Amino acid sequence: MLVRARYPAHEGRYEGDAHLRLALSLGDAERLTYRCGDTRIDGPWRAGQIVVTPPGAPLESQCEAVTTLGLAIDPAMVGGGRSLDATEGLGLVEDELLSSVMRALWCEADVHGASTAFFQHGAALVVRRLGELQGSSIATIAQSRLPRARLNLVLDWIENHLDGDITVGDMAARAGREVSGFARAFKTDMGCTPYTYLTRRRMARAQALLRAGESVARTACACGYANPAQFSLAFRRLLGASPTVWRARS
Repeated sequence: MLVRARYPAHEGRYEGDAHLRLALSLGDAERLTYRCGDTRIDGPWRAGQIVVTPPGAPLESQCEAVTTLGLAIDPAMVGGGRSLDATEGLGLVEDELLSSVMRALWCEADVHGASTAFFQHGAALVVRRLGELQGSSIATIAQSRLPRARLNLVLDWIENHLDGDITVGDMAARAGREVSGFARAFKTDMGCTPYTYLTRRRMARAQALLRAGESVARTACACGYANPAQFSLAFRRLLGASPTVWRARS
């Protein structure tokens, strides 16, 4: 069975059935929280990423509005005694082959229905590919994310040191990762680079201080900028106006 639909924001518990279920995101969702057995997902759900739910597995999820292409595979369809046990624990995957097969199956089902030999072959290919990912790519994807506790530690540290000279290396050290691996994981979890996140948080503090009547010079210092000119340039780049003009408009 294939379903393409736009779902509103939702939250709830869903009982599993005998089908293997895949949900391909066709558009970014700000955040997906998903729990199925020992599998946990908590972060952005990007276009092209696929949530894999094994047969018989109840789940709890909370998600922003998103358009998905859903595929439900009956184990009897793939035949050949192929086991679906390898799909347990996959969670969130990003694989071009899987995405392409699901899209091709959608086109086929739209024209000829979901009972053709082509559809059955495609379903078997999906199951085989998931089995391959279980032992290789999925491990890499899992390692690329930061544990929630480590991520929160980094975010809290950033918030408490916005007036200091923060580097990506400093952030990586708090997360216990090397710099390049941390930067990739941070972008996966937060949807932006560490530097972009830091700049946004500094500008949020700057806006609050300016609204409260603080001078541009003191605001620049409180937000970690060496001088007002450097601060004003960053502020204008992000908010489209100088601090003085922005405050007058607010």
